[in-house]
Amino acid sequence: MAKAGQELLLVEFIGSFAGIRKKNIILTDISIRFNFSYMKEDFLQNTNMFDYFSRNRIFIHLAYWILWVCFFGFMWGTYDHDFTKTFLIEIIELPVKILLVYVNIYWFMPYLLFQRKYIRYIVYVCLALVIGGLLQRTVTFYFIEPIYWPERLPLGFFKITFILTSIIGITTPMIIPSMGKLFQYWYRGQQDKQSLEHENLQVELKLLKSQINPHFLFNTLNSLYALSLKQSDKTSEVVMKLSELMHYMLYECKQPKVYVSQELQFIRNYIALEKVRFGERFHVNIKVKGDVNHTQIAPLILLPFVENCFKHGVNSNFQTSQIDFKLEISDHQIFFELKNSLQEVGDSKPKSVEEGFGLRNLRRRLELIYPEKHDLRIEHHSNFFQVKLSISL
Repeated sequence: MAKAGQELLLVEFIGSFAGIRKKNIILTDISIRFNFSYMKEDFLQNTNMFDYFSRNRIFIHLAYWILWVCFFGFMWGTYDHDFTKTFLIEIIELPVKILLVYVNIYWFMPYLLFQRKYIRYIVYVCLALVIGGLLQRTVTFYFIEPIYWPERLPLGFFKITFILTSIIGITTPMIIPSMGKLFQYWYRGQQDKQSLEHENLQVELKLLKSQINPHFLFNTLNSLYALSLKQSDKTSEVVMKLSELMHYMLYECKQPKVYVSQELQFIRNYIALEKVRFGERFHVNIKVKGDVNHTQIAPLILLPFVENCFKHGVNSNFQTSQIDFKLEISDHQIFFELKNSLQEVGDSKPKSVEEGFGLRNLRRRLELIYPEKHDLRIEHHSNFFQVKLSISL
């Protein structure tokens, strides 16, 4: 009865992983096609700088225009020696400047410039400046010149130099808000780009992690198949140990990081599983140093190396194999070294390693999880295989 239950459990594992592989491929395709607008909204909610500007927009705009009036009021007042006059002129001319600035940053730029309609944007801005210049000239001619410069009135409304001066006067206050709007647009674009890259990397990482499980299960099923051919009593024991390992891979490994102690226990269970298969054909020496209970690492990072020992070392070796497993944690760094003996086939110089699926998958995962924070060295000698991996936390 127990044996039937174990076989049923194994069948469920096989079926679940076939489904997982298919499901992950579908989810990957869906995840890549995520909505840009959702990313922008999420970015704005989580970017402190833009949260601050959004919450204090009215205050910032008021401060800008007050500073504008004060700066030019004092500057022209120092030149003209009449601060009342210069401040009053700046205030009278302010509405036209405000109108042009906000038409540009809230209409022309979002709907024309940022939509890559460059020619139309230039045409609209030029027309707005001409119209704004005429409005400013109207204000100056009818409200300012009669009071402060009556000698200019005989020169008429359409004097070209006065109109050009008005256009320049309304163009100047547009520079700083326009630059701010451009920076905001660029910054959001950079954040969207980084979010997109991060999302795609997460999708790829999940796919790589999902591929480890079927690969691991495939290797273990080969062991089960070999034992079943011999009608070994160890088959049921292997099934039970496999179920424990799969529980860790299915549930614990969902987290981006696990404690090193958990990963070590998983590796010990895996070695125990292989011990059932190979018996006394190998010896393992495990040395661990450092705080494994409070240090975290990406799950299943070390497994491919250990698998490789049994696949290319113990499995193909006619003599007893030696596996030396060393793990040290110190100063925010993890150092891992694995060395296993091989059947001697020639000279002792290091050879290039033809990496299988497991090691290629692992290299890519390391690049994604620990970019520029890891160093992996793999050497294949005539009589031993050696791996050295250091990770900066």
